[in-house]
Amino acid sequence: MTTSASPLINLAAGRTIVIQQKGHAYTFKLRRIEEKDWLRYFAAIVSTSEQKGREVTRETDATSAGLELLETVLESVDGYRLPAGVSGFSEASDRSWISQIPMGHRLGVLDVLMDVRLAEDEDDELPLTLGTETVALEVLWTANADGHMTRVRTVHEFRPPSAEQTRSYMRESSRARVVGGARSGKTIYTGAQKSLCGIYDELIVSVAGYAINGEELGPNAAAEKIAQWMDARHKVAAASRLFASVETEG
Repeated sequence: MTTSASPLINLAAGRTIVIQQKGHAYTFKLRRIEEKDWLRYFAAIVSTSEQKGREVTRETDATSAGLELLETVLESVDGYRLPAGVSGFSEASDRSWISQIPMGHRLGVLDVLMDVRLAEDEDDELPLTLGTETVALEVLWTANADGHMTRVRTVHEFRPPSAEQTRSYMRESSRARVVGGARSGKTIYTGAQKSLCGIYDELIVSVAGYAINGEELGPNAAAEKIAQWMDARHKVAAASRLFASVETEG
């Protein structure tokens, strides 16, 4: 996999993900993942802390939610030998075929969907400009015509969050509910992803690295248009950095 500033990520299109195993390529075609799909995924992530006597057990399960997301957006696969009597797999056919895909392959596709990481700012040698905050991401998006997965660098420029937006995020990120008694209760933590999507929409100024069907979302693109089309996974990854503390060098 390589890192590239182009091609631009087409936010209006679906995605093609190719995984390799033992010299064979397996191609997965996904429809566009809408914000409601991502919010359903975020809401399904279960993070718990359970106390039994003096013992506390903490668990987080995002994989089950991710597999449900994949099953929702997967349209077709290619590269497999088909069982006798089966001519192909498609969105129109019985969705039970998804369960026949090796779990390792499904998890590999899920890894690509979640592969959004912080990138170094190319202007990090310059002092920060007051009134703006910039977050650079490196993401895996879709395979090119040769079937290679390319890592793309994107940039998100924001206005700084207000005190009220900060309070809202902090409240959501620490929210939990307790089920059961004091000595054997289970604490269920809920995430702040929905709140972060809203904060992204309110604060985004411009982006780089994205397009909508060939039209680049350049520096003059309307913030409303960016908010409408931006992938919610990227919204969460970028907006969460606005609330990350900076360590003092020394």
